[in-house]
Amino acid sequence: MNWSQAHHVTEKLDDVMESVSIAIVVASRTGQLEDEVGAALDNLYSYLSPYKKDSGYPNTVLSDSERDEFVELAKRLREAGWGMKQGYHSGFDSFIEKVGGLLQ
Repeated sequence: MNWSQAHHVTEKLDDVMESVSIAIVVASRTGQLEDEVGAALDNLYSYLSPYKKDSGYPNTVLSDSERDEFVELAKRLREAGWGMKQGYHSGFDSFIEKVGGLLQ
């Protein structure tokens, strides 16, 4: 992976975190999601929270250990069924299963 533009990694993670956060808020306000889905969203947000956040500028510098953590995260995401050129499933059952696989 080309780490000369590390800000792309932190920016994309921030995008995911924001989307999960919005889903949690909307679910709590509307009551439209089952408790199991809400718990999966909470667990995913908590799992991703410790990773380095985006600075908002294209000057993010990652230490060797932070790069290693992101490489491991990418590996775990692929193993859980998320990633490029992997099957696309839009159901919540699939989402819950993938979160469970990631958190193992």
